[in-house]
Amino acid sequence: MSPGKLAVLVIGTDTLIEALPARPIQLAHACGELGYDLAIPLSWGDELVAEAALRSLESRGPAPAVFCSCPIVRERLLQAGNDLAGVMVSFVSSPIAVARHLRSTLGSRLRTLSFVGRCPSATMPEYDLAFDPEEFFAMLRTRGVEILQQSDVFLDLVPPDRRRFISLPGGC
Repeated sequence: MSPGKLAVLVIGTDTLIEALPARPIQLAHACGELGYDLAIPLSWGDELVAEAALRSLESRGPAPAVFCSCPIVRERLLQAGNDLAGVMVSFVSSPIAVARHLRSTLGSRLRTLSFVGRCPSATMPEYDLAFDPEEFFAMLRTRGVEILQQSDVFLDLVPPDRRRFISLPGGC
């Protein structure tokens, strides 16, 4: 690895759930075994989107609003016509928001940015690589990394903040 260059993996909520009974800390350590320097929870993107949504809603007044940050949902809502277009408050998906945030804050220190989860919007140019959970867990097994055998405390690492302040799991 290049000195100072970071390999970062954003972990989708679906992947955290599929890794159970392993704890998120154990999954983060397993990511380290694969060569990732940072394992970031997708909840960071949820927080960014929720904060943007609240700012947008403050300026709308009491008018109805339909929140949408998933391109698939947006497309389906507008398939029957543009009736909802005027009340739709659209944002990028959480994976895109966190990828843009990480690329902006890490800049030249970022070597690679990857995603593990099923969100179809987690693609290039925001992410260099994307894995679905089964593919990622198979890669761990192939390399002999047992998630449940990983430490359940952070050792020699400063863990990324995983608290939520604005968003709720799975929604705004």
